[in-house]
Amino acid sequence: MSFTSYASDVRPEQIQTDFVSEAMALDGPGAMARVTDPFTSHHAADTISKDAREASERFVLDVLADRGPLTDEMILHVATMNAEPWSPSRIRTARKQLVDKGLVEDSGIKARTDSGRLAIEWVLS
Repeated sequence: MSFTSYASDVRPEQIQTDFVSEAMALDGPGAMARVTDPFTSHHAADTISKDAREASERFVLDVLADRGPLTDEMILHVATMNAEPWSPSRIRTARKQLVDKGLVEDSGIKARTDSGRLAIEWVLS
C-alpha cells in the first residue's frame, strides 16, 4: 500500500479559514470543513467531487430506507459488506449532511457500538 503526500500540493495557509457555521447545510457547490478542523479535513473537503459526495449521500439514504434505524457504524458495516468505497469519515459526513438537509433525523433510539459505547440510530425524516 502506498501513501501519497499532499504536503507539496497544498500549504496550510492556502486553506480558507473563514468561520463556517456547523448548522449550515453542506449542499453548496462543494464540501466544507470547520475552521477548527485539521488541515487534512480541509484537504479532503476540497478534493471530494460533487458526484462522490452525492453518491455517498444516496448510499446512506438507501441503507436507511431499507434497514433503518441504524447507527453510523451499522451503516458502515453495510457499506463494507457491499464492498462500497466509503470510509468511516465519509459515511459520518454524508449522514451529517443529510441531517442538515432535513432528510435524516435522530430516531430517539440508542444502540451500542462494537466498542460498547452508545450511539444514535438514524432514520429517514
